[in-house]
Amino acid sequence: QVSHLSLAPDLGGGDATQLRLSAIRQVATVLASLASFVLVRVSLALLGPSASASASARVFHTVSVQVVVAGAVTTALCVLL
Repeated sequence: QVSHLSLAPDLGGGDATQLRLSAIRQVATVLASLASFVLVRVSLALLGPSASASASARVFHTVSVQVVVAGAVTTALCVLL
């Protein structure tokens, strides 16, 4: 994340723009974390309380792959647009 912060002076012309870029990055990080947590929590809740550890691990693995793919697609779209 430090490399992202070092880009702010190059991307933004003034202090207000740099502050806005940093705030957007921080909000995006928090929203991504919350979305990941909610996705895992809902997926495990749908599995039920009596699910085995291997079933829970499969759900966690599936959600982890989905989050990584979503992040890669989002990053690719931001770079291309």
